[in-house]
Amino acid sequence: MKRLLLVCLFLFLFSSLALAGGHKQDRPYVGLIIAGQYLMDTDLSSNDGLTDAILKSADAKMQFKDFGYGVAGTAGYKWASGFRLEGELNYFKSDLDKVKGNGGSIDVDGSINMKALMVNALWEFENKTPWFSYLGLGAGYGWSKGTIEGGGDKVSKSCSIPLVQPILGVGYNLTDNVSLGLDYKFVMGLQKLDYQDLKGEYRAHRLGLGLRYNF
Repeated sequence: MKRLLLVCLFLFLFSSLALAGGHKQDRPYVGLIIAGQYLMDTDLSSNDGLTDAILKSADAKMQFKDFGYGVAGTAGYKWASGFRLEGELNYFKSDLDKVKGNGGSIDVDGSINMKALMVNALWEFENKTPWFSYLGLGAGYGWSKGTIEGGGDKVSKSCSIPLVQPILGVGYNLTDNVSLGLDYKFVMGLQKLDYQDLKGEYRAHRLGLGLRYNF
């Protein structure tokens, strides 16, 4: 939680400096992003002492299918200085692949999904062409559900964690009001996902293609 508070303080200071700029070209906007996700392998642990000892002795890791998917909606405000502050609501899902350990692996059916509400602070760099680039940092909270299926049974557990996401992107102004953007985000959980029986880190590479409408 302390790390999330530090990120929020950074976002506040960043926005305070940007708001000192002029408002000649200030304008609100909304956007929609379709994205692919690569969820990184994670070491497995458990709140149960015996289960945790077995997982650690086997060096157990959860592996996910190569690509997941997601969608995000944004609404924000861009100042003439190039600073943007936005809210982002997203949903992402990745399928489980296998559990690896002690040189072997077991196929696993199931998925992990994540719904999150983020606040992003971004700086946009424009030039005399329609092209622009941007970078930023986001922080927020995510609600996840993990599901494992097998033998006709389906078990689901839920948990929530704070998240941060560095952002790097490039865009093109199709018109004065509409822009196309391609961005990369590395989403990190500041705590482990805790499904009680199983725990693991949440680290995702996301590549998204989006449209933004500037009012």
